[in-house]
Amino acid sequence: MVSLKEHPQITVLMPVYNGSGYLQSAVESVLGQTLRDFELLVIDDGSTDDTPEYLRTIADPRLRVIRHDINRGLASCLNDGLAAARAPYIARMDSDDICLPERLAVQFDFLERNPAIDVCGSWVETLGKEPEVWEYPASPEDVHAGMLFQSTIAHPSVMLRKESFKAAGLSYNVEFAESEDFDLWTRASESLVFANVPRVLVRYRLASFSDVRREVKERYADRIRNRLLQRVGIEASPGELGLHGMVARGEVTLDRDFLSRADLWLRRLERANLAASVYDPDALKKLFAHRFWGLCWQSSSLGMLAWRAYRNSPWRDYPGIPWRALLGFYGRCMLQIGARS
Repeated sequence: MVSLKEHPQITVLMPVYNGSGYLQSAVESVLGQTLRDFELLVIDDGSTDDTPEYLRTIADPRLRVIRHDINRGLASCLNDGLAAARAPYIARMDSDDICLPERLAVQFDFLERNPAIDVCGSWVETLGKEPEVWEYPASPEDVHAGMLFQSTIAHPSVMLRKESFKAAGLSYNVEFAESEDFDLWTRASESLVFANVPRVLVRYRLASFSDVRREVKERYADRIRNRLLQRVGIEASPGELGLHGMVARGEVTLDRDFLSRADLWLRRLERANLAASVYDPDALKKLFAHRFWGLCWQSSSLGMLAWRAYRNSPWRDYPGIPWRALLGFYGRCMLQIGARS
């Protein structure tokens, strides 16, 4: 019989709202962990389905449930969970995802062996008919640099040191309802150290977003990116912020000027960071090289214009692009010449 210690090693924080469809598999994946010294803290955010009834059927003493009388939203749930957690380590978990059996053990061991790391995530595999592995950057420098564009840590894969968060006065901002994780991680990255374990530890269920929710989420993300640009000394115009968002999302416009504007924007960011010393210069150059490469690849229908944009950019000197990929890109661009002749 597993017993709940007064002070477990890990608190697994799982908010849920009307999540009965996938909740059982999520809970079972946590209770079946190879590391067994934890509490599963479920914050039921006023569910009106049979979520409360299911939770009452669980006899495992490691389960704790805090129930809200009304729905307060995810950020509020998570803040309540951070405050109520008993353990020195807090692991995030969504109510529709699945933990691999060794997830807690691997991340606990990683943080124990790396006391300078405050927050660690992992790679995730998407659930569905065509699963994909999302490989997040591993090193603290690469994780930090990547946040200039987007969250480089998967929210439901996170394990963090509670004391580090408490000392930094961090909590979720309830005003960022659709981007609370990106907002928190970018603020936390100003004082805490992040890393990712380079292996899949969580199976992640993709959420379906309406066009309205997606637009709201991106609007919040733009506010966060604007704040990050200000940290390196750039007061971006609306047009520049829009361009930055396109680079962040990997979007292109198939016109003659887009790649040139993106290239110049990345060069400006690099210069600003050298003056402000916010991000590791090598990590940022690697990030920009991969971003610009992706934009050029997507623009290969422009033919040799896209090829010349890449070859004339400073990002071509970064050695991280495999020669086979470069050869394939050149071939795609050349094909456009034949198609137009």
